[in-house]
Amino acid sequence: MSSFVCLPNATRIGLHLRPEAAEGFYVRQLNSKFGVEIRAKEGILPQAELLSGKDAGTLVAKLAPNQRAVLRMGWIQPYKYQAMLVPNPTLLPIATVQHALIVEPKEETELALFINSHKEVDLTALEWLVRIYLFE
Repeated sequence: MSSFVCLPNATRIGLHLRPEAAEGFYVRQLNSKFGVEIRAKEGILPQAELLSGKDAGTLVAKLAPNQRAVLRMGWIQPYKYQAMLVPNPTLLPIATVQHALIVEPKEETELALFINSHKEVDLTALEWLVRIYLFE
């Protein structure tokens, strides 16, 4: 049986998760202390890279319907435990996003959220983008 790992302070987060947030993002500990979330820094718009269409490669904060994009937020490398990356469920009614991703210990993984919009997606309206939980 698996159980979630408590991360009581920033030292434990750095030791067990080894997060490296990309420019414009930061890692914040959840109040429950059982995970962290990736957020855009105050005053900085999260920028997703368009993957299709004539504007492919352009960075945008709002996606129009039927656009595909990737939001690159940094890297993690769990040390001892498995990590589960969970995208913000607010996106589910308006876009297709990858499901929860499991990262094995000592496996460096890019924190990237692939989005296929069905309606307009405003990334600036999201309080957090991805949550990460450790479990053993």
